[in-house]
Amino acid sequence: MRRADIGGVRTNADSLVAILTDDVFVEGGVDTGYLDRQPHVLQGVRPETADIDAHLVAVVLDRVAATRPADQRWRHAPRARRNLPTRGQRITMVESGGDAPVEYEVEYRLLGGDTWEFLLGPWPKADDDGALNPDDRPRSVVRRCGNALEIDGRRTSPNVSRLGESWRVSGWSGRTEWHELPRFAEHDADLAGSGPVAPLPGTVIDVRVSDGDSVEADQVLMVIEAMKMEHQITTPSAATVTTVRFSVGDRVDMGDLLVELEIGGQDS
Repeated sequence: MRRADIGGVRTNADSLVAILTDDVFVEGGVDTGYLDRQPHVLQGVRPETADIDAHLVAVVLDRVAATRPADQRWRHAPRARRNLPTRGQRITMVESGGDAPVEYEVEYRLLGGDTWEFLLGPWPKADDDGALNPDDRPRSVVRRCGNALEIDGRRTSPNVSRLGESWRVSGWSGRTEWHELPRFAEHDADLAGSGPVAPLPGTVIDVRVSDGDSVEADQVLMVIEAMKMEHQITTPSAATVTTVRFSVGDRVDMGDLLVELEIGGQDS
């Protein structure tokens, strides 16, 4: 990326965009003390909501482009009609450029060629009876046009740069920074600190331990029915059960702590 010196400060292309759109710069009020008087310029300006959505789409597509070559299993497969997913892929991105980080839930699906379908907004959740709530998320059709994106017929050209595990996006409307939330909880880490968690929303159909029981590695603690399948909840090491948190017939959500364990002599 090309860099330039302005007032003795090294700037990159993202910063130049912010400088060129700054009112003071446009009016000609630039000298060697410009950046000292205008520190907010290099900090960036957050876009309006529609442009933040465009930045989000650009980050997701950059992520897809980077992930596919690294996929050892499917990277050889051509992007043809038979390889199109029938369901969207879901990820959660966090935008950290405002007063507080904001999470954005995204679902995207390749429609063919360079055209994608995006659904932005909270994913439909199941009610107490297990039925999904209506899906009211707005849908957008996104098409790659060289280095630009066309979102529902609106052309935009955000500049995306990868910074380790995060992304920075800049354009004439402002700048945003993003990182991706892990798709799955680190269950081994959860177990070391407390106990096994529910892998999916479901219903407890069997509890095989009680408070105070000693359990061996791989012993079944509980069985959950989720998506018409039975999921056995086990412990990967010897432990003592301190608290069984759910009973047969209880509903559990993904990530709920099911059984508290004492492992390695420490109460979890």
